[in-house]
Amino acid sequence: MVEKDFCSDCAQNHNCGDVYRQLANATGPSVVSGVCLAFLLPIAVFIVALVIYQDIFSEIVTNEKLRIALSLPPAAGTGFVGILVSRKIASKLAKTKNGYVAKGD
Repeated sequence: MVEKDFCSDCAQNHNCGDVYRQLANATGPSVVSGVCLAFLLPIAVFIVALVIYQDIFSEIVTNEKLRIALSLPPAAGTGFVGILVSRKIASKLAKTKNGYVAKGD
């Protein structure tokens, strides 16, 4: 009953099932590698950089809170560079896989 009220204002309420069937049968290239490259790689780069900078500052700074505060800016900068590199790699992959120039190039 709730679904009928929800769908009563929709322009696609008569062929809603057809729309979902078409979406389910849609074919296209896999986006898994792009998602991993865009989201997981920069996070992994940031975490690895944070661990490395923590280790570097552990020999210099004894206060743990200060060490964390000193480690975050360079780790964030390294993560930002990781984002730029992953975007460049993704655009190169898009050019070679699909044969077109990616947006922003």
